[in-house]
Amino acid sequence: MKLNAQIHPRGLSLLEVLLTVSVLAIVGAFAISKTSNIHDGVRNTKLEQDVKNINSAIQIYVANGGKLDGISDPQEVLDRMKSARSTNDKMQFVGLTGSTLDKRLATRTGEANAKSAAVWSDQDLRFEIGQASSAGVTSFFLDESLAGKIYEAVDREVSVVAYNDKPGWIWGYEDKIAALPGGITDVTLGNPIDTTPPPVPVRLTTPAVTGGGTFPSSDFPKTVSIINPNDSSTWLMFSIDGDPFTQYTGPFTIASAGTVAAYATGDPTFWINSGDAYAAFAELPPTPPSQLSSPIINLSSNQFNDSTSEITVSITNPNLTGSSSLYYSIVDQGSSHPPQSAFQPFAGALTTNVANYPAGFDVVTYAKSSDPLKYIDSFPASAFTTTEFFEIPVVGNVLFVVDASSSMGNSFGNTTRFEATIDELTQAIDTLPSNLKFNVAMFDAAIHWTDGTFQLHQANAQKKQTLINQIQQLDHGSGTNYAAAFGLPQMYNPVPDQVIFLSDGEPNSDPYQSLLNNLATAGIRIDAVGLDLDNSATSVLEQIVNLTGGTLVEVGDP
Repeated sequence: MKLNAQIHPRGLSLLEVLLTVSVLAIVGAFAISKTSNIHDGVRNTKLEQDVKNINSAIQIYVANGGKLDGISDPQEVLDRMKSARSTNDKMQFVGLTGSTLDKRLATRTGEANAKSAAVWSDQDLRFEIGQASSAGVTSFFLDESLAGKIYEAVDREVSVVAYNDKPGWIWGYEDKIAALPGGITDVTLGNPIDTTPPPVPVRLTTPAVTGGGTFPSSDFPKTVSIINPNDSSTWLMFSIDGDPFTQYTGPFTIASAGTVAAYATGDPTFWINSGDAYAAFAELPPTPPSQLSSPIINLSSNQFNDSTSEITVSITNPNLTGSSSLYYSIVDQGSSHPPQSAFQPFAGALTTNVANYPAGFDVVTYAKSSDPLKYIDSFPASAFTTTEFFEIPVVGNVLFVVDASSSMGNSFGNTTRFEATIDELTQAIDTLPSNLKFNVAMFDAAIHWTDGTFQLHQANAQKKQTLINQIQQLDHGSGTNYAAAFGLPQMYNPVPDQVIFLSDGEPNSDPYQSLLNNLATAGIRIDAVGLDLDNSATSVLEQIVNLTGGTLVEVGDP
């Protein structure tokens, strides 16, 4: 009888089911004990029962096309029976195609206390019970280490009955025409029988889903296309995230991360559905916002002085255009800035005037993010004007120690060295930031002058003016006692961070090295100004600043 029904990928036939049940019954019959020191009678009985079950499995294996010819090793016999039929003829074979034994079944040979053994006969293709020998199997057991072992598929004999590989009938046999008896036979012809076999359905090729991958969330929705490599009479079905399949009619969009599945289908008379194709669409994890770079501040001058009454403040944004805006605050030197929320937007270069900031100014700026999801506000950047004394910047609480020897009365341009020094001191004191502390002391043959307090004063307007008035009334004396000069700094409270030392000549013979060493040990920096020095005096001042980490500025006669 012809069958017109579509042949789907097959399950087990009735014959396969019966064979499988038989094998399972055989495998289940193995009662392999792990108990040691078994009585000889029990051991022999067990061996006989195992051999009986294994021989039954051998018969099933051979009946289903298995080949054991040429195998002499008992374990190899068992391993061959654990293999599956090769895929070349597996789909056509009617019968058992898999293993006929438990994959864990293994053999032991040559056990010392064994009286009998199972010997493999490669002629009769069966195990026989005989005397124990080195070649005989004294027991069969289950080896758990073999449970996951994969045995290579092998070819088996062609079955007498197989699924047909030609169009038409299910079973692979051909009708035979019976031989006609001798003589002439009249045959009455009727309507001819249509012997054209029905078409054999063909499995369709799996389609391809394009566009899968991992993308930024901004790339969604994504357009998805499905390519059908099959005959134009077939069509595609697709599903998103496990929803029911619908027919594909053209590109579509997927709104967010998900999975698209698709398969090809068609008339079941001619086609078998393809396997499923998949494409996954994932979103990249959100990128954490990056820190903006701090702005760059440029001052046209670092100090207000006689020639500089205005300073231009320029601020540059080093970040990507549109990523941020600049905000700033500018206050008197030493004053506190407001919170950043009160900073002003920077619209262009600023011009500051000494009249507005007589003691100098301090400017702070930062880059404010335009998109908090992408950028974090920058750290603030700052700049400030400095107080300088003969081009030496004041860097902390400072004590000015000034030479008042007789040579300081020598001419210096249109004035004297001492008068030029007092003018420079006046300007430096006037521009000191209010957050610093300061004082002035002078030396000649001994201590020439102090204000008598031995205190560093806060640089507020009153203290600065008081000290300016005092030093402008002074005159020089005679002598150049460096020992008196370097004994002064540690007499002040607090001890200064910086000493700016000014002299115009070499010291007298009074020893000062130990005092200088004390200042270096205390971490007090000495910066020196030399007025009209000769080479020898220059060498002395260089040694002093090198010992304390300071700098030397030489000023010649203008």
